[in-house]
Amino acid sequence: IKTKSSNLEISFYDNNNQLFPKETNGQKLKLQNLTFFTNQIHKVKELFHEALNITLPGRDKKTEVIEPTDMWRRSMLLFSLEGPLEADISEEMKIVIKECVKKYFNIRLPDDFFNVGNLMQTYIGISTLIFPNNINYLGTPDEIKKHKTVKSFYWEIITLNELNYFVEYLHSKTALTFLIRNVGESFDEEVVVDLMFPKEITVVSCNNILVPNEYDALSILIENKYIKEQLMLRSNSIVNEYERIHTVNYEAFTNLDLIYRLHDSSKSLQNKKEHFLRQVENLFNHEVFYDSNSHTILRYTFKKVNPNINIFFPSLILVNAVKDFVVDYSIKSKHSGAICTGELSCLVNQ
Repeated sequence: IKTKSSNLEISFYDNNNQLFPKETNGQKLKLQNLTFFTNQIHKVKELFHEALNITLPGRDKKTEVIEPTDMWRRSMLLFSLEGPLEADISEEMKIVIKECVKKYFNIRLPDDFFNVGNLMQTYIGISTLIFPNNINYLGTPDEIKKHKTVKSFYWEIITLNELNYFVEYLHSKTALTFLIRNVGESFDEEVVVDLMFPKEITVVSCNNILVPNEYDALSILIENKYIKEQLMLRSNSIVNEYERIHTVNYEAFTNLDLIYRLHDSSKSLQNKKEHFLRQVENLFNHEVFYDSNSHTILRYTFKKVNPNINIFFPSLILVNAVKDFVVDYSIKSKHSGAICTGELSCLVNQ
């Protein structure tokens, strides 16, 4: 008696022609819906013009600054010992601001942009590395406002820089769209697919994805669900969306963030990074194995694949490649005793 059986295979998806080829050139991300990026540029421009409109002279004379000479003095500054100190914009901030303003807006800053007049600063009571913000500024309202605006401008530029770096990072990758097809006569369950990429091909995963190193940039990417918006594959009239079994609860990260922001900024940044990586992990929804000598293996599990149904993988797969390569695959399932194997070709445009 002939029994009905599943017949599973993996292919790429050509969205333009709605075809299922075994060969592809890949694609570059279109990087749509970058409203958050535009908003950040607008915020930076506003602070730039605000700082530019506060014109101040340079400092009348240099005051003698007592430099800390030991670990105690570096970690704890006593107001009664130090006295007022000059509150100039640091050279590090100046370099970053100049480079980024030139890069993003092609503007050369005027020589007096960083002038804060004769602004001085003192430390209220005891200021330590744990509580570094106990600072009192001594100067005119314009001097205090200029200093505050330039520092805010600096931090917003840092955020813009991290966002831009991350967007360019994604745009530099080749994106591959995979799907699984059941061209047989019966459904199958617990379908496990291994995609095997040659070792020399860098595949973006939770283990190696670029993670921004700035709190506000991470917050923006998390709140806008940027990774999901750019990489998730959604249903159309031809292919179904991947079925996600688990819903991740991010409330724990939010609660920890509130605690860390009050007490430990380094832990707050680390918490944001972990939150970001959890979003990435949930989207990619695969296991990664490096124990093969010749391949990096991405393993996916499909709960059920009905006959004559096409299902996207959880997300686009991003790779770095400088030459053509072949992706081998294997499929194991609950109702099939055999392991199905095949290969797909990716042609890299030079």
